[in-house]
Order: sequence, then C-alpha cells, then structure tokens
Amino acid sequence: MERIRSDVTSGVGWLTENIKFQNSIISNAPTERLAIWLLEKFKSLPIQFESASVKNSIDLVNKIKNTKIADNEIQVSFDVESLFPNVPIDITLQILHDWLVQNGVHDIERAEIINLTRICMSESWFQFNGKFYKQNFGCCMGSPLSPFLANLFLSNFETEMKKNAYFPRIWHRYVDDVYAVIKKHLLRQFLNQLNNTKYTTIKFTHEVEDNGKINFLDLVLIRNDGILEFDIFRKPTNTGRYITSDSFHSFQHKISCFHSMIYRAFNVPMNEERFNNEIKRIKDIANLNGYTDHLINELIVAHKRKRELRNHTNLSLITSDEVAETWSGFAHHPELIGGIKPIFNQHNIKIGEFSEMKLKHSIGGSKDKIEAHHNSGIYAIKCNDCNKEYIGQSRRAIIMRYGEHDRHITNEEPEKSRVAKHMIENGHKMSIANLKLLHRVNKCNELDAYESYYINRNKNNSMNENDGPIYNSIFGKFDV
Repeated sequence: MERIRSDVTSGVGWLTENIKFQNSIISNAPTERLAIWLLEKFKSLPIQFESASVKNSIDLVNKIKNTKIADNEIQVSFDVESLFPNVPIDITLQILHDWLVQNGVHDIERAEIINLTRICMSESWFQFNGKFYKQNFGCCMGSPLSPFLANLFLSNFETEMKKNAYFPRIWHRYVDDVYAVIKKHLLRQFLNQLNNTKYTTIKFTHEVEDNGKINFLDLVLIRNDGILEFDIFRKPTNTGRYITSDSFHSFQHKISCFHSMIYRAFNVPMNEERFNNEIKRIKDIANLNGYTDHLINELIVAHKRKRELRNHTNLSLITSDEVAETWSGFAHHPELIGGIKPIFNQHNIKIGEFSEMKLKHSIGGSKDKIEAHHNSGIYAIKCNDCNKEYIGQSRRAIIMRYGEHDRHITNEEPEKSRVAKHMIENGHKMSIANLKLLHRVNKCNELDAYESYYINRNKNNSMNENDGPIYNSIFGKFDV
C-alpha cells in the first residue's frame, strides 16, 4: 500500500484540536467521517462559488419556464463521461485553495484543510473478487466529498468556458447532465472546443432535440412556436411499481411516492391536457399497487389546500432552527407505535418509522462477503476438551484476537488471558475451528452491551471471570 506523503501528515495536530472523534469502528472508508466534517465546513463558508448547477427538476423549471427559443436555436443535452473518476484532483485542490482564500480562511487552517482533503481523495482502495485495487485518478467513488469537489471543478470549468464565443445562451447543469440552448450553426464548433480543453480527461457526449422535444431528468422539454413547454418523462422501462398497499410498511412511507408525484404535477407548468394525463397516470400507478382513486383525490385536495394557504398569506413559516425538534426511530409496528406516539408527543419527540423488510436482505449485496473471522464484534472460543467457552469482544478482526490468546498460551502467560489460564491450568487445547463470530458489531459503543448479553446467556459454561462490562439487573432476573 502507498504511504501518505509527509507533507500531508501535519494536519493531524490541527485536526485533533478542532474535531472531537468518538472512538468507533468505521465500516466504510477510514476517512469517511473526516470527509463528512470537511463537507460541513465547506457548506458553512459565507461565499459560495458561482455555479450553473440546479438542485432538481423543479429548480430547473423555475429558471427556464419563461424562456423563448428562436428558430435558429436548438435544445441540447450534454453529459460528462464518467465524471468522478476523471476529475483532476490536483487542479481541483488548487481551485479549492483559491475559493478558501476568497472566503478569508487563515493560511495555516487553509493549508491543513487542503492536506486533509488530499488525504480523503488518496484513500481510494476498494475490494473486488477477493482482491484489493486502488483508484489512481479522480474523485473516490462513494466519498461524501466527491460530489462537492466534482461540482467545484465543473463550476470552474463552466466559468472558463463562458469566455468562449460559442458558449450556449442557456446552460443549466444537474451533477454531470447539462441542459443547453445554443444556435444551431455553433453546436459543432462548441462541442469540439468542449472536448479539447486543457482538461484532457473531461469529455462530453450530447443529444439534440427530436421534433422539438428533448428529455432531461424527469422532464420532457417541448419547443412550441418558440415557447418552452413541459411534460413529465418516464423511461420506457418504468414498471410503475412502488410499495404496494399490502406491504408491511407505515402508511406514510406507502403514500410518499404519490405525494412526490402530485407535488411534481402541480409544480411543473403543464397545459390542461398534459396535467390531466399526468393525474390519470398517477391514479393508474396507484391502482396497480393496490390503492384507490379516492386516496389520490384526497391527496390532491390536501395539496391544493396547502398551495392556497401558501399563496394567500403573508405569514412566514416557523423554520426548524426556531423550533427544536427531536426525532426517535422505531421499526414499523402499528400497535406499538400507536400506543407510544401520544406519550412521545407530550415531550415534543417525533417518531420516525423504518422497515426492516428490505430487498437487499433477500437478494444480498454486490460487495464481496467478508469471512466471519475477519469481522469485528463479539466472538466465542470453545475448549476442544470440555464444554467451557470464552466470550469476548474485538474492535479488530476476531482472528487477530484469537492469535493473541494463542500467543499467551504458547508463552505460558495465564495472567494475560482467561482463555490461556483455562488451557494452561487444565492441559486443554483450543483450535481455530472452535472460534465463532456471535455478533458482528460496527459501533464500538455497542460492544460492551452485546458482550454482557452473550456472557449472561452462557453463564453455566463460561470461562469468563465476570458477567461482562455492563451490570444490568435484567440479566440477573430473567433467562436471557
């Protein structure tokens, strides 16, 4: 593995003074929490960089709904090929440096932030088919920082391209997809310049309108006598399948997709015919998933009422910053949630439900499975010659902890391990075949509780000296 260069290690001192890390086991990249902290730091800066980026399709509609397109212009969508792995990191870090200067970040702090960002982008190891690989160029796939840095780079790229005489009159970008309006005779020259910049890894593909229409995000943008009109786009492969009415999910989760579709129908300016067709499609989707037209009608009425209230009042909504909200998450259980919700409401605590029935539990993940002995968590070592069993915890792979027990036995150090003490005093043996992962634990603050639980389940045959790090009267009163 590559060693981190010495010029980026000086950030540790400044980092530890400004971030309080809780001691925990990180299940993903080792720099994930650092990346999250840096992202929050960047978002808090007062001067944001100029960008043509839009938040979503509704934001795009609000920016272009009054646009008129001339006869000599054409609608085009551009797409950056494989954006993340092609972002030049060194150049992006220089852009980041200049932006931090603009925000008045102190020299020392600025240098450390750049170094820490470089560390986050250099930790790009991943595993596939039992082998480890390193991404040598671009933003790390999956890093919380990657979307921000990619947007920072593309925003600077766009600023430079705007100096080009061929740059489109309208240019709006969502991540790596761009909607543009450009003069027809300039398209070829602009595309040629777009793909021949000093950033050799950045390449664009493009698609032009067909019969005055072009699909972008979940919209159909229609040019009609120079006026821009809109419709809703669904891919031909769309099946209309959402959470069905008989699924074991909370009602709010089931109808959330219909709230979203109705909100979109009312906020994308469509003519009467297209609007009615969209409402009909929403009802057809509802019927397909076991819901009634009556439910959709009720949601439409509620949405209209909310819009009218918003449009006919000069009162501002109280923001979440002004009213402290506390949320508590519970697995969906109708009877339980219905009973405790009034109690929680009395203390201004809102309940958020989640479902434990997930598709990935049935089909499995795409990542390589980690062998049980290479996981961290609660483990058991059973004696080869009797029924005694030791329960322990490890923040590292349990196979490493097993090796330590084995070394204590070899070195005859019974004082260092309860396993070694049992084996040495009784002349017994242990083997790796009797090492077992009882519970995988990814959060270190849960290790003590799980260890105590499993020790108390196995009191009669335990090698352990005590009942675990946490004493709880429940363990003593009940058979756990």
